[in-house]
Amino acid sequence: MSNNLEQLRRQVRILYVEPDPYERRITVSYLRRHYGEIITAAHGEEAIEFFLKYQPKIILTDYSLKTRSPEEFIAEIREHAQTPIIFYTRSRDPLIQAGIDAPFIKKPQTETGLRDSIDSIIFVPAKKQRRSE
Repeated sequence: MSNNLEQLRRQVRILYVEPDPYERRITVSYLRRHYGEIITAAHGEEAIEFFLKYQPKIILTDYSLKTRSPEEFIAEIREHAQTPIIFYTRSRDPLIQAGIDAPFIKKPQTETGLRDSIDSIIFVPAKKQRRSE
């Protein structure tokens, strides 16, 4: 593994939104081994509060946000920033039905699978952009 990539990961602050405490605990244990700071929220209202307070580099969220629809959540985030929002959920179908065009990672993932999926979303675009400059 490239030391440069590991260093980049350690600079990433992730807001992880998951209503299920068990899933939240497991996924956070995976994320903490690879990324800098993990902020957790149990529902959409808390996620908005933490987003404004901590300004994460990315948001990793379940489709179920309890206190907000995913569409409302995205709209509220977009009022403040273009932070990447990645849906980490069991099925893409609800996203498609709601007309949400956002990155998707299917649950469950192994630790390596989750890390690689997140990396491909947050680091690959920057690499492609540098090559084209």
